Amino acid sequence: GLDRSDLGPPVIPGVAARFDCVAYAAHEAGDHSVLIGRVAQVTVGGPDDHPLVFAAGRFGAFSPGKLSAV
Repeated sequence: GLDRSDLGPPVIPGVAARFDCVAYAAHEAGDHSVLIGRVAQVTVGGPDDHPLVFAAGRFGAFSPGKLSAV
């Protein structure tokens, strides 16, 4: 089996980055639901991993520090 993060979700080995989320909201959308998560923890795989980030219409990278809302 897979290991689990501190928050409980399974951890897939070898990924460049992982976002651990907690449920924030669920919205009915026709015949399915759209689940919205709040990011609680971000983990970058290792010092040689450079995951690409796309936010607010721009590409970027992770930098060390506390996770905060923008």
